[in-house]
Amino acid sequence: MAEGGMVWEGDNVIVVQSDSTGSTGAMVDRVVRTLKVAEVSTEELNRTSGYLRTEPIRVNDTLNVRLNVVATDSGRVEIAGEMVDLRQSDFDDWTRVAWNETPRRGAGVWAFMTEVGQSIGSVAGYERDPRLMGSFECGGRRCAEDETCQGNVCQAPDQEAVASAEEPDRTPSRRTRVCVSGDEQALIESVRSYRTSENLPEVPLSGALTKVAQTHVRDLADEAPHEDSQCNLHSWSDEGSWSPCCYTDDHANASCMWEKPSELTDYTGTGYEIAYSGPPDAERIMEQWQASLGHDAVMANRGQWTNFTWRAMGVGVVDGFAVIWFGREEDPSEAPPLCSR
Repeated sequence: MAEGGMVWEGDNVIVVQSDSTGSTGAMVDRVVRTLKVAEVSTEELNRTSGYLRTEPIRVNDTLNVRLNVVATDSGRVEIAGEMVDLRQSDFDDWTRVAWNETPRRGAGVWAFMTEVGQSIGSVAGYERDPRLMGSFECGGRRCAEDETCQGNVCQAPDQEAVASAEEPDRTPSRRTRVCVSGDEQALIESVRSYRTSENLPEVPLSGALTKVAQTHVRDLADEAPHEDSQCNLHSWSDEGSWSPCCYTDDHANASCMWEKPSELTDYTGTGYEIAYSGPPDAERIMEQWQASLGHDAVMANRGQWTNFTWRAMGVGVVDGFAVIWFGREEDPSEAPPLCSR
């Protein structure tokens, strides 16, 4: 394995400060410094089963960094991270680190794992354990034997969702039944035209991500969660059956965005949003997004988004707000039709 970094020794986990330099090395160093030296048995590590995969990071040598998570009975979150030398054809030389952290209030296991993964590098997605130790396939957790996974939520056979009469569900059904307006269709065509001019492939319109987008613009228009000076347009109110958040410019609550597709629909992938407020004119919206380095990078796969392949896209435009959502996973549902007049 590469010099420095983290080493596996017997049945215990030893944390060693990396001596690597450079920006990618510094990212890993920050994570290493947060680790607590812990003695974790192989059996305990094997209880973890789902992986949050990150993009490959070069630290002294080519390494692939992965994280997996399990929620303990004590209510803490146990994370096991693993680094594998990509030159090896097997997993014999995997290096492990493990530590315990108490999640921030209100954070689920999946949200906490995603936040930690993002601190290392660009998250590439969630995948099944390659060594077949099982999988946290249901929104980041393993369901009990008598439960089934429905929309990333483990549910017992007799469990039914009951809406409160006092707090009605403001979001549509998880089933994807949406259509796009003329303004939304114009914006989608503008995004596609721009990507074509950049020699990028067309992104299929997703019913699930369109539902998320339309739900969000309606929340922005009706509840204005962004009106707080610290909250931007990626914020969500507490007036719906979703996780509310004040999305700040430092992206501290990024998981609030990433998890919305799985909260509101059966789409299992992570979602990424670009947002706008102003006149609902597609040309004007595109001009503003293209003038913003961050928004333009997402649309045109530049910078940190270069290795992202968008396989799904959703749109929402209403009352002076417009958003586009991108996802790396395909949406098997039918593309939403144009709304009938």
